[in-house]
Amino acid sequence: ECFSGDTELLTDKGFVRFDNLKQNELVAQYNDDGTINYVKPLRYIQNEVNEYVSFKYKDIEIKTTKNHNMVFIQSDGKIKTRPAHEYLTNVLLEDKFITEAKINIDEEQKLTDYQRVCIMLQADGCLYHKGKYEDTYKLEFSKQRKIDKSIELLEKAKIPYKVYEHKRIFENTKWQPSTKITFKMPKQENKYKILTDFLEQPKNSTYARDILEEIMNWDAYVRHDGTTEYDSVVKENVDFVRLCAFLCGTKCSHILKIARKKENHNTIYRVCFDKKINWHYNRFTKELIKK
Repeated sequence: ECFSGDTELLTDKGFVRFDNLKQNELVAQYNDDGTINYVKPLRYIQNEVNEYVSFKYKDIEIKTTKNHNMVFIQSDGKIKTRPAHEYLTNVLLEDKFITEAKINIDEEQKLTDYQRVCIMLQADGCLYHKGKYEDTYKLEFSKQRKIDKSIELLEKAKIPYKVYEHKRIFENTKWQPSTKITFKMPKQENKYKILTDFLEQPKNSTYARDILEEIMNWDAYVRHDGTTEYDSVVKENVDFVRLCAFLCGTKCSHILKIARKKENHNTIYRVCFDKKINWHYNRFTKELIKK
């Protein structure tokens, strides 16, 4: 029994579409204690089917063959499996869909102060001056919180910086005066644009949570309902943030593609995540789809 080809699987290299999964690639296995580890599939089977069970809730849809065993949590907390087709005919209100996982393959993996600076640079920095061996980058903030936080990170990472005394005043009176901070980083072409260029895939939940919290300091928006939105024109960054959110125990959406407002605007990708909650299966619309 199987998923549809457009279903994404978690591998040791990140989320991959099922129909793009390569042989010998390690995939995540959910364990009874709520942790995951990466294992090599026992075998690869490709079947043509004409019926799928669709589980759909808001922007999330999972399509499986009718006899695929869906993992769920009972009301007593025990993890069980149930064939997908049983949800089409039975009202199973107590079954909870698992939306969280813990991973502790490498307990020593930690987010360094230098990596925190790189996250800040990726979110809010811009190239100020090119040098032979080092490039100078600029940060410009109006919020005192970000000014203080950036200085704190630079000092912890032992990176020299300069804070300009004169604030930048804008013609638009709605814009607050801003403070400019400059600092130098090793010359690495395009090494501060993609998160995975300087961050490893999380091998423990603490590392994933630290990454997510640092990104939220600079480049995320918290809605009134407590849901956090992360947007980027770089899909690889949104993929990575979604992976971190999942591995540190939050529920998160699939990648949303935001329509361009104007022809010359870049496509924006978004992922939403919030606190740890396991959804009940009765939240999902269940439907038998025939091809």
